[in-house]
Amino acid sequence: MTNFVLDKKKLKKFGFNLLSISIGFFIFFSTFAYTAPFIIALILSFAIEPLIRFIVNKTKIPRNIASFMCVIMILVVLILMIIFLAAKLVTEAKDLFEILPSFFNNMVTMFSEFTKNGNSFVIDLPEEVVSFLNDTIQNLISSVATLANALIAQIFSTAVSIPSAIFFIFITVISTYFLSSDREKFIRFVKNQVPENWYSKIIFIKNDILHSVLQLIRAYMIIMSITFTEIFIGLTIIGVQYAFFIAVIIAVFDIMPVLGTGGIVIPWIVYSFVTDNSELGFSLLILYGIVVLVRQLLEPKIVGHQIGVHPLITLAAIYVGLKTIGAAGIILGPITFLVLRSIFEVVFKKQSLKTLLFSEKPTP
Repeated sequence: MTNFVLDKKKLKKFGFNLLSISIGFFIFFSTFAYTAPFIIALILSFAIEPLIRFIVNKTKIPRNIASFMCVIMILVVLILMIIFLAAKLVTEAKDLFEILPSFFNNMVTMFSEFTKNGNSFVIDLPEEVVSFLNDTIQNLISSVATLANALIAQIFSTAVSIPSAIFFIFITVISTYFLSSDREKFIRFVKNQVPENWYSKIIFIKNDILHSVLQLIRAYMIIMSITFTEIFIGLTIIGVQYAFFIAVIIAVFDIMPVLGTGGIVIPWIVYSFVTDNSELGFSLLILYGIVVLVRQLLEPKIVGHQIGVHPLITLAAIYVGLKTIGAAGIILGPITFLVLRSIFEVVFKKQSLKTLLFSEKPTP
């Protein structure tokens, strides 16, 4: 029979590796605000590398020109996306401002009717209920004022941050070009700085992370497709016009960490009830509940299946990301886990804790 005893040398090595990984992640996240454009540029350079190789092989043009062409293509796509979003924003804002007067008129009319016709109803209510209603109304007014102030502050903040965003994009695009055009130089530099076996490990981690991230993107595309199908069928049954277009917009919003499906559906539900269209309001509420329930049930399973992780671990990664960095952690949590998994596989060589920490000791 063989006994296992804690090996102090193995424990020290394990602790050192774990501490090194923790320090590396701490440094990465602490400096991310300063290194973000270069990290994004590195990812983009990996993404466009197959296209650059294809252009170079087919046309025999120099690599720096092919890289320039690909970066210009990315820039054109970004500009077109910004123009499209800006145009849609202006159009939607125009439509919104056209609707707002009638919306507020309806609100004022309903409040006046409630004040006029509700006195007899309020008089007959117990004092505690009346007090509760007053507090609720006051809280509602306060919440609306707070929301309005927050919206104005957000608009101002966005306007102020536009020059910084433009500069950020400029640095990212230029860095992408240099990383792509001088790729071989950077590879030679890295090879000269680290041992050969380290370089092979770095390449393994890079390839594994890229593959896993692509699978993660595929998982969220599947989730978005499911959301679109649910919304489209639901709105069609309810009888809402432009069901296809609305379902596309909501499905796109569903992937966004901060907004989600509720960013569109909840205001729509509130507006339906306020405008005395309770049938539509209840129908949208039921549809929203179904979408949220299906998303919560399927997301861990779909994401876990695509990236090769058990749904429970995926759920834990999403929850930790959500609690740590907020709504963005829903996506960044699983990505961080994938990076950690790749690093652990290389550093600890997929060994069990028993192998990493214990040594065999034969029984006398």
